[in-house]
Amino acid sequence: MPQGVDGKKKKLTRSFSLCAIPVTRRLYALFDVYHEQDFEDYKNFSPLPRCPAIHVSYWDALMVSIWLHGGFLDEWEWEYACRGGASDSGDKQPMWWWGNDETLLQEHAWIAFNSGYRTQAVGQKIANSYRLYDMLGNVFEWTSSLCLA
Repeated sequence: MPQGVDGKKKKLTRSFSLCAIPVTRRLYALFDVYHEQDFEDYKNFSPLPRCPAIHVSYWDALMVSIWLHGGFLDEWEWEYACRGGASDSGDKQPMWWWGNDETLLQEHAWIAFNSGYRTQAVGQKIANSYRLYDMLGNVFEWTSSLCLA
């Protein structure tokens, strides 16, 4: 059961599924053939067709998810999927699905230090126990939850 920053548990109320990898440039181009042309720097930051799509607005992401016969996860569902079933209670809650060892971060995620400050082809890092890749790093993820920052 996911746990929020406030320490409260959230009960998931529906089943859901998601793709094992983020939406790639190649897949997104099938949805919107003109998307990449709108951004001069697109290929600098997402150089390969198997890299994740970038410069995707909330509404673009919502529409492509509908086009793919899916939907948005909410914040709690995303957290649950990202942790890959690694759950504990209270202070024992691990930071990541592999535990709390920050030295393993670069084995599991594309971050600034190991990515050259650009996206990398999806599916190259170690998947979580649900066989989901790139749940951390590479690109930001949209959820259906409102951001009230």
